[in-house]
Amino acid sequence: MAEPKHQKPVWYVVGCIGLAILCVPCIGVLAAIAIPSFVSYTRQSKVAEARANLAAIRSGIVTYCEIEHLPGTDPLPRAAPPTLAVPGAEPQMPTIDPAWNDVAFGPTDPERYAYAIERPGPSTAIAVAVGDLDGDGVQSRLSITCELTPPSGCSCGELTVTNELE
Repeated sequence: MAEPKHQKPVWYVVGCIGLAILCVPCIGVLAAIAIPSFVSYTRQSKVAEARANLAAIRSGIVTYCEIEHLPGTDPLPRAAPPTLAVPGAEPQMPTIDPAWNDVAFGPTDPERYAYAIERPGPSTAIAVAVGDLDGDGVQSRLSITCELTPPSGCSCGELTVTNELE
């Protein structure tokens, strides 16, 4: 016996509802996997800013060391204050002190990290990047230590990272 014509649309509706009930958990599982991965990739791209800028500062320090200096002058660049007062989750426009001219560093784009050159001793310069990528008060710190190597020049160590993705 054939089904009456009016029952076919009912089966279509029931079939669509059943398909939707099966798709919702699948979408939930995909979202549970994709969202944390996306957040991780976003943070890694923000850390790439610090890595690239520290490489530029490191290069500037080495170049500064290789320049002929007058006797009695410091072969390492001066200490440079942080480019940002308070690094946070949102990018900010940096303020650049003239001390940064020693290493030819002058970012013009908004930044998420505060960069500084610390001088803990007469033969050491440390390039530092400090940032708070998610605004939770936990800061990530990346640094490169450069030391004077007589008779002229300096050498820089590897990048040191603390709380990279906080």
